[in-house]
Amino acid sequence: MAVRFLKKEDHYLSVMIDIAGIRPAGDRLKLLATALAIVFCFLCVIFLSIKYRIDPSKYLPSKDAVTFYLWAIGVCVAIVSLSFPLIIGRKRMNDFTSKVTEKLVRIYRLSR
Repeated sequence: MAVRFLKKEDHYLSVMIDIAGIRPAGDRLKLLATALAIVFCFLCVIFLSIKYRIDPSKYLPSKDAVTFYLWAIGVCVAIVSLSFPLIIGRKRMNDFTSKVTEKLVRIYRLSR
């Protein structure tokens, strides 16, 4: 509320807020809701195509339904990974990513 009030007038403080990258309170919630809606739509398409035995390869450029499912899963993972920093914060997300990467590297080295 205060940020919006300062934006109406020409204050140096509003310039500093812009540089700091502070977003309005509901902005993160809107981004999260949009990301979850997109993921939900992809999961519904996958579920319905399996339930009603619809072959997406007839309607999509890909020749194999598995390609579509892998593509949809990749998009869902990308959306979720882009929305996580908004939910838990950038620092915690970076720490989490580092830990997961370290564990994957350890597993890879042990499997050699």
